[in-house]
Amino acid sequence: SHIYHSKAAHLFAMERFEGAAAAWKKALKFHDPAAEKASEGRQFQLPAQRYLFECGLGRALIHAGKHKKAKNHLTKCLELLPQSVHANCVRRAKRNHPYATPEFDGRLPQG
Repeated sequence: SHIYHSKAAHLFAMERFEGAAAAWKKALKFHDPAAEKASEGRQFQLPAQRYLFECGLGRALIHAGKHKKAKNHLTKCLELLPQSVHANCVRRAKRNHPYATPEFDGRLPQG
């Protein structure tokens, strides 16, 4: 599934959206739900992979003009949002923005 994901990302970057959508569909076909189940208690869970595939497919379908199909995949993408990975991104963002200096103490400036 990773090979198809990489291929889809490459095709998407080249704006070949039909090909990218086909590659993400293949990635979803080879995705293993049993592997997701095995990682449930871990900090980084494997539904993040399916999340990437669903979101990529939805984005490619939007660009290809297939809005109804895209809506289904983007809805699934939002349902699968990996909470632990998302939380790590938020923690990292708290100290990596331009105002994360002792002067501002992590707060945004007034006005």
